[in-house]
Amino acid sequence: MTRLHFLIPLLMLAPILGGCSKSKTILQFDPGLQTVNPAVKAGDIIRFQTDLTHTFVPTFPLGSPCTAESDLQRGECTVAQSAPLNNYPYKCPGCADPEVVVYSGTQSTQARLSARTSHSEAGPQHVDIGCVKQAISLLPPEVKEHQSDEVTIHWEGAGSMPVNDWSVADLNVCQQTGPFNANNPDCTVDKTKVMPMMSYPYTVQGPSCSTTPGQGKITIE
Repeated sequence: MTRLHFLIPLLMLAPILGGCSKSKTILQFDPGLQTVNPAVKAGDIIRFQTDLTHTFVPTFPLGSPCTAESDLQRGECTVAQSAPLNNYPYKCPGCADPEVVVYSGTQSTQARLSARTSHSEAGPQHVDIGCVKQAISLLPPEVKEHQSDEVTIHWEGAGSMPVNDWSVADLNVCQQTGPFNANNPDCTVDKTKVMPMMSYPYTVQGPSCSTTPGQGKITIE
């Protein structure tokens, strides 16, 4: 499934006056609008809402940028000062592959956001790589596409413990030449090398996280 990413007007920034100079981001989700991807800084507060009075509790499969799990269970997240500057995919009922983007006050968000918010139907399929309990975790672990579509896989580290020394092995269906790593993160599937109703597994190494590879696959429907 193609990942859909939109920056939605329902994302409202409301500065909170006071000595701590924090801002609160109210993330209001409308299933008809698919996905919201707020860009926040350390110390900012995110409140996850379905409407003006109801909150929802997201789950972060690759780790959250939040300071306290107890706050998150109430639908609120204070972005930790120690949160790595990257993408944090999360899940919630009815959501379509949303994520929180953490950036610094001096860092331009345009480059980081544009790659994940401006995809067409034929755009790259992101596979996020995180270290969860000393194991390499891929999100999603399986990418599904039709053979008639152009399929490009883009790997990158994400979450609270991103795997940045990742490398992909055992994948021989790409137009590009490996090895695939942070300097060569894209694989466009060669349609002449794949068949419908077949899956093509690959492994992801990440020595900083684990000596055991993560497992992923591309399935052609």
